[in-house]
Amino acid sequence: MGVPAPRRSAGDGHVGAPRLTPGRQLLGAYQGSGSSEVPYLVRRADGTMVQLPRLLYEVAAGADGRSIVDSIASRVGGAMARSVTADDVAYLIGEASRPA
Repeated sequence: MGVPAPRRSAGDGHVGAPRLTPGRQLLGAYQGSGSSEVPYLVRRADGTMVQLPRLLYEVAAGADGRSIVDSIASRVGGAMARSVTADDVAYLIGEASRPA
């Protein structure tokens, strides 16, 4: 996903808020993929397309550089209609940021 390791809180709501790496573009659901679980697409700065499951895509969409992980977790949980904690979001961001 290409986001820095998040912090749980920030004094002004901006410092420590995860942000996508510049040049990443969230494209949305890949309709007609033929997959049983619809993949979501992200275009990297070099033009390479990456498929993500919806949960990771929702986390990436919340990584706007203004929202801390607590806020992202709340939004993702609502969008996914499931419980998502700040620790879940921090873990996903950390794992997604590691090189393959």
